Order: sequence, then structure tokens, then C-alpha cells
Amino acid sequence: ETFALIIENETNNKKRIELQSLSIFDPLWSTIFNAAYNFAPWNNRVCVLKYNEWLVIDYGNSRLFRVSKDGRVKANRSYKPTINNAVLFGTNILVIKALDNVNRYRI
Repeated sequence: ETFALIIENETNNKKRIELQSLSIFDPLWSTIFNAAYNFAPWNNRVCVLKYNEWLVIDYGNSRLFRVSKDGRVKANRSYKPTINNAVLFGTNILVIKALDNVNRYRI
């Protein structure tokens, strides 16, 4: 069992996703990426995907980062309108909540 954290550094405007073991809290891997720093809480989110991959939401730039199970950024895309949150339903329905709407995608 694992969990992911988004860790922000406001001095250099960098963020990282860190995957940790739930049983011993040891980091398994960490990946740094450029993203806008936001002072408001809960503006950056992470969502687990199929195959132990992760979706990182950069709220400030309205971008999505797809991170592989070993911590590599596989893809990043801009998304309009601005993203608020994302969740995977079942094994293949990704729901993205934007400012004014909700979109569903089969993945």
C-alpha cells in the first residue's frame, strides 16, 4: 500500500510528488516538476490512475501531469477551463471537475 503527497517549495517555485509506503512511511520515489506556486490551500491535487500511475493537477497553470508508477513524468497537458479536481471511478472513467463543469473521460 502506498500514498502520494504533493510537496511545494515556494522559494524556487518547484513542486514534487512523493510516493511513500503506507506501512513504514519511507519514500519510494520522488519527482520534481515545474508548476505555479499557489498560496491558497488545496490547490494542487493528485489522483491515482490505473497501473499505479498518478495524475497531478497544477491548478495555477491548469495543467495535468501523468506520472508513471516509477516516478517518471510520462506526459503533461494544459487543460481549459481551470481544473479543480479529478477522480478515477472504477478502472476506466476519469472525472475532471473544472470551475464551471464536470467532464468524464474513458481511459
